[in-house]
Amino acid sequence: MYRLVYMGSYIPMIFEAVCNFKGIQVVGFIHDLTLAEEDICANREHIEKRRIPEMTLDKVEETAPDIIFLCGYMKILKTNLLDKYLFLNIHGGILPKWRGLSCNSWSIVNGEEKIGYSIHRVREELDDGELYKVFSVTLNRNEKYGDARKRLKQKVCEELEDCFVQIIEGRLLPVAQDKRDIVYTTRFRKEDGKITDWDITTSKLMGLYRVLGYPYGSGIFITIKGEEYEVLEMGEGEVSPSIGSNGTVVFAYDDGSVLIKTLDTAVRVYQLRNSLDEVIIPGNILKIGARL
Repeated sequence: MYRLVYMGSYIPMIFEAVCNFKGIQVVGFIHDLTLAEEDICANREHIEKRRIPEMTLDKVEETAPDIIFLCGYMKILKTNLLDKYLFLNIHGGILPKWRGLSCNSWSIVNGEEKIGYSIHRVREELDDGELYKVFSVTLNRNEKYGDARKRLKQKVCEELEDCFVQIIEGRLLPVAQDKRDIVYTTRFRKEDGKITDWDITTSKLMGLYRVLGYPYGSGIFITIKGEEYEVLEMGEGEVSPSIGSNGTVVFAYDDGSVLIKTLDTAVRVYQLRNSLDEVIIPGNILKIGARL
């Protein structure tokens, strides 16, 4: 039985999958102390339920782990143990290109066709270290990130133990990361979903909607006559490249949806929601020629 120390925070699907490994035992849990106290307490409930001992990094040698697995650990790790033990991180993004936070989200906004999680050795540079494996899924057309992420996490949970065993036994060898095409990303904020500047391409706007839009994200919002509305349903407008003022309603359909011009073409907005939580048909409040 191989031995693993889990380091970071409770990420439900991943944590439960690791605890259910058949040939690898979780022998300790190290908290990410950058978390708020209430989050650490919430993590502790799951750890105690699994009867996993809590520990600190300076005590890790007592467990003689084959792997120290970082999951949801949010700071750069600096310790002289990095060369002595096998520290592996699961990174939310496809390395070597996407480094930082919200990588899969930003990759969708920028037109990538795949999202993934990467298993790499931990080094002192952000998301650096030799790369062992990338778990990835191909996005379906206009698929919301929340749906794709479910598929991706399921794949990781099904294949992660075999990946770790191959690494421990030397059957899966690492490769150095190619550093010629690196993109560093930042965490998405709710403000990123507020569309105030319509000088944006349809593909980028649809990317934001797929990441932040209802029902999974914090929302996509537009302002109409000084009032903020959440976009509940939106799609690409089937139009040729358009000319005129961006953010202008260029067409209204019989079903109440409207076309709004973007930098290159247009998006079709089907449903909105106002601050009173009422669902609004766009055509009832927007006429052709209206400017947002």
